[in-house]
Amino acid sequence: MTIRPTDSQISDIARALRSFCDAEPTRAAHWTMVDAPDMQAGWNERQPMPVASVAKVPAIMAVYDRIAGGQLDPSRRKRVSDFGATRYCSVLKTFDADATLSLREIARLALITSDNPLAVHMMSLTSEAGIVATLRKAGASQSRVTVGFGEDELGPPNRANVMTAADVSRVMIAAVTNFAYDDIRVGLENNLRNNRIPRLLPDEAVIAHKTGTLAGVINDAGVIRIGDTRFALTFLTDGQKDPAHTEDAIATCAAEVFRIVTA
Repeated sequence: MTIRPTDSQISDIARALRSFCDAEPTRAAHWTMVDAPDMQAGWNERQPMPVASVAKVPAIMAVYDRIAGGQLDPSRRKRVSDFGATRYCSVLKTFDADATLSLREIARLALITSDNPLAVHMMSLTSEAGIVATLRKAGASQSRVTVGFGEDELGPPNRANVMTAADVSRVMIAAVTNFAYDDIRVGLENNLRNNRIPRLLPDEAVIAHKTGTLAGVINDAGVIRIGDTRFALTFLTDGQKDPAHTEDAIATCAAEVFRIVTA
């Protein structure tokens, strides 16, 4: 049975999100029920914020829109040695150079590991206009994803990718509810970076989420499912002086929202 929070519970959620945002400068948060989107709460949720690797979600969704339109073959394969090099950690370094990956495998791995060379390849298969169209289709009207994840695009240049917390929630809901994005949902549900939203949630909760990190930026956003109940939860931050402290705050707030929804 799907849980429908009461007005009192929604007010409690709003207070929890505001408490998270008020604790440090430049924070935004948003919550909404997936199957009852009129039920929502947020704080600073319409303020555009740097999203870092959260931007990989709409970018890969844009590629899947091209697949749905018959413009790309999801089974086509790319040789590992043909991906761009990176000075950072990459899951590609676990494969033999002559191994090949399908487009679907690349998409899932890019989200599971947040691998930058994989994301660069995915973004090469779409365009800024394509990503804008995908964002608008998801209802994200105040968001901009214009910079990729190549070596020269990381760090300060990547701050050009901005979204609002409310828009991120809409994009995450689209990613997990649209059958055309099923590979994306699988990638998000198997995210290996779980020190933020998932950390204090029960093992039986299924959490499809994506983190994003830059200097001072500690983000996480996703859809949490427990039984038949699903809700989106987004945390965006900037100017954070202590990343570990912010991760703790996100985990604590997510656990509180989960407790309120399921009480």
